[in-house]
Amino acid sequence: MATKTKVTFHIGLEKTGTDSFQRFCSEQRALLRRHGVLYPTTSLAFGEYSHEPLVACYLSYGDPSIRSSGRDRPEVLRSLMAEITDARIEHVLISGEHFSSRFREPEIDRLAADFSAFDCRIAVVVREHRARLYSAYSQSVLAGRHMTLDAYCDEVFHPDNPYMRYAETIGAWERVFGHTNLHVFCHARGQDIIPILCDALFPGELVLPRSNVYWDNLSIGPGATEWLRRVNHMIARIPGTASPTARDALYQPRRRLARLLARFNRNRDPRLWRLTEQNSRRLSKIVEIDNAWLAQRHGIQLRDAAVTTTE
Repeated sequence: MATKTKVTFHIGLEKTGTDSFQRFCSEQRALLRRHGVLYPTTSLAFGEYSHEPLVACYLSYGDPSIRSSGRDRPEVLRSLMAEITDARIEHVLISGEHFSSRFREPEIDRLAADFSAFDCRIAVVVREHRARLYSAYSQSVLAGRHMTLDAYCDEVFHPDNPYMRYAETIGAWERVFGHTNLHVFCHARGQDIIPILCDALFPGELVLPRSNVYWDNLSIGPGATEWLRRVNHMIARIPGTASPTARDALYQPRRRLARLLARFNRNRDPRLWRLTEQNSRRLSKIVEIDNAWLAQRHGIQLRDAAVTTTE
């Protein structure tokens, strides 16, 4: 009986070093291939350095924040399957953090059915909730949003939003693919997740090049984030700046401004972030549920490193 090709879906979570890992896999795809791992980069499922277009083709709505090939799911899948078949490699790695943030059980079920001919595994990285919240908020401001931290909390703590709820997000993948096929890893602030994932996901001993050059999307810190938020708010008042064309044109100037603001606001101590007492209670409730689930299901206990968080 022929051995099934193994496909590992690295699904995020967002703000757990996913961009860095994807950049590494994309640029080192020849090295991975020599070690028996295909990181598909030539099909319609790939965009820049991740498999966002594969995620996009499963969604029933257009999401401007996710790169899309503009093709429908059957065409994207045919293109990807052709690349996998031609490679004749036993292990395939597909990575997209939006798998975890956008997929619900219907999309997960559809993905499982489409890849039923393969031996599928799911890899997901978790991070202490509070640090991930602040990093995600800072990233949203860097992307052009101008909501306050309190407003952002209202969005991600809403009961219908699973973004910060690990048990709900990961549990959906576990129910579809099975507990034994789901592997959870931990990411801590300042940690290089690349060697951790490489050791766990790739067969054999992989001699890595220097991987910290792939670190990306580092938080600019609370002070610089607040200044950039105010700039974004002023820009938003200018007619036409909300269009996709304007957002694309402002992307690089905004990142340069963020680096400049960070240079004048060097203190990135996470304890400088502040949550209201209400939001701190809401977060603590989520943390309690998730930590209990992670400990019971996967033997993982996340530690809340921040202590001064309320005002």
